Amino acid sequence: MIRPKPSPASLILAASVLGIAETAYTAAAVTSVHRCVKPNGQIEFRQTQCPGGTAEKEVTIQDRRTGWVPPKGVKKPPAKRAKPRPTKTRDDSAARRRREERCWKKRQQLNDVEWRLRRGYTSAQGEVLHHKQRSYEDYLRHFCR
Repeated sequence: MIRPKPSPASLILAASVLGIAETAYTAAAVTSVHRCVKPNGQIEFRQTQCPGGTAEKEVTIQDRRTGWVPPKGVKKPPAKRAKPRPTKTRDDSAARRRREERCWKKRQQLNDVEWRLRRGYTSAQGEVLHHKQRSYEDYLRHFCR
């Protein structure tokens, strides 16, 4: 198979593209920074040249990309399994009875607080009684039917 000869324009285009790519790569890999020391002793780093009256030193910074890579042979710990839910047994009826007893006690406590509020109270007692009333009502709303 015979290949056609590349034209001079295509060679120039290819060379310029490669030159631009190489310049962009080297610009990302190596950066020049100017270290300026002012007359009062302050040090300043700049990307441009230092202004007059300051001592200048050019510093070259190489950008070496390093990333953390996990070591080979290290295994992840196994995922934790959820505990199995217990099946319903006779204990559930005992738990239901205890829950009903707690609800009955909260209702009794709420009735007692409401009776005290109707009977009369001082301002300090009223704050405490209203707080108890709200907490008992919240408990009954969330845990009792």
